[in-house]
Amino acid sequence: MLRPTRTLLAAASLSLAWIAGALATDGPIPADAPQAEPVAIDLSVLRDRPLRHLGTRVRTVIQLSSYDEPWQAQIGRFGPSHFARISAWSDTQFPWVTADYLSPAPFLFTRRDSTADFVLRNARAHERFAVTLDVCEQFGGEPWCEIVELERIEPSINEGCVLHASRAIESRDKGAVELAYSELERALASPMPAPAHGALEALRAKWQAADGR
Repeated sequence: MLRPTRTLLAAASLSLAWIAGALATDGPIPADAPQAEPVAIDLSVLRDRPLRHLGTRVRTVIQLSSYDEPWQAQIGRFGPSHFARISAWSDTQFPWVTADYLSPAPFLFTRRDSTADFVLRNARAHERFAVTLDVCEQFGGEPWCEIVELERIEPSINEGCVLHASRAIESRDKGAVELAYSELERALASPMPAPAHGALEALRAKWQAADGR
């Protein structure tokens, strides 16, 4: 009869320990070891290539979409007793664009009762934050990240800007050209981040070129 070697027994013990740790989805998570300097990246790029950045720490800008949405816990580190789920747009997504509005990054997490958790729990939709993320896992093609640091930054897109920009696009689609320009100018008068302002200016230039203005 063959006897298991010490190497095989050790490997089996390590495998069992790994599985037990992976299945403990809702237990407290110890603090991570010191990380390398975060890599600056747009959140949309991170979502396009999550495996490339798996296990790294990154720095990006988010616009809050929602706080503490329910989710189906997977095998891994994030469980609802110890983490809150955040969804957020990148700084290059704009809420008056339907495809962008419907596609925030869905799996960003904060440890409950942390400073980041308190700030985001009391924030309003569209507020902007510079965040440091640990890219911990990848499920369903999306990165699952822990927010380890954040800083509120201004300006943010406000509700008035979203309303007027959305009305401008809707009016244009209905053929109400002058109303569309009027609503677009009102949107542009609002304070907003440079990427958003640039997107609205580009939209105005596109319309003007099409209208021969």
